[in-house]
Amino acid sequence: MRYAGVLSLTAVLLLTTAAMSFAQSFNELVTKAGAEYQSGKLKEALQSYTAAIALKPDVAGTYYNRGIISYDLKMLPEAISDFSHTISLDAGNKDAYFNRANSYSLAGDYAKAVADYTWLIEHLTGAQSGSATATASASATAATGGQTAASGLSPASVYNNRGVAYFHLKQNDLAAADFAAAFKANTSYAEAYYNRGNVFYDQKKYPEAVADYDKAIALNPTYRDAYYNRANAYYQLGTSDKAIADFRKVISIDKGFVDAYYNLGLAYIQLSESMKKAR
Repeated sequence: MRYAGVLSLTAVLLLTTAAMSFAQSFNELVTKAGAEYQSGKLKEALQSYTAAIALKPDVAGTYYNRGIISYDLKMLPEAISDFSHTISLDAGNKDAYFNRANSYSLAGDYAKAVADYTWLIEHLTGAQSGSATATASASATAATGGQTAASGLSPASVYNNRGVAYFHLKQNDLAAADFAAAFKANTSYAEAYYNRGNVFYDQKKYPEAVADYDKAIALNPTYRDAYYNRANAYYQLGTSDKAIADFRKVISIDKGFVDAYYNLGLAYIQLSESMKKAR
């Protein structure tokens, strides 16, 4: 089995000199940091933002941007700290909540990730989602949702990421409800179908898992991991021929995917054994 992670962070908010009324040295540092980030010089950009923060420690955007860079550099405690500083200075910053939640999730602190995603869902959709019953209600609300003009965040992506966190917390029913809310909010969201398929697979509900992987593949015909997990589900169901076809598809998409070769071999063995029993 392979599991989907959370989505990438929302984009860096570049602070332009036109928007600033501070000392030129601060403006220069912010402009320099933005240019360094855009050119891939992340460590240099981190240093420039740190210097800017030392001059003006009360600007939310500089903490936010430094948090993005720390996240990209896998410095998750530092990223969490900067997104928290952003929120302390700009309490309604949805992007900061989303990125802090993603950082918590990647750091393995799924309970805190859920708390931040839940805050976002409540503020993006107006839904109260602190329990299984409320999550079902939130799902219906998200179905008529969409992107918010304020931050550009889609409720679908927040539901999906909270579902991933619930999955890691072994709260499969809540995870499945969130994935359902995600693809109701965005019917072309292949990852949400894929993730709910993983929940069903974990519950050994292999036919249901196959059905969701089918939907993910229909939306994204080159979705390697969906083919791979569907192949594993077919293997568990004993339908070796379908498992073989999917493992071969995986290899055609990614010839370096070692696990697919190994599992393809197991599927051939399963097929051979079933043919012997049929004789």
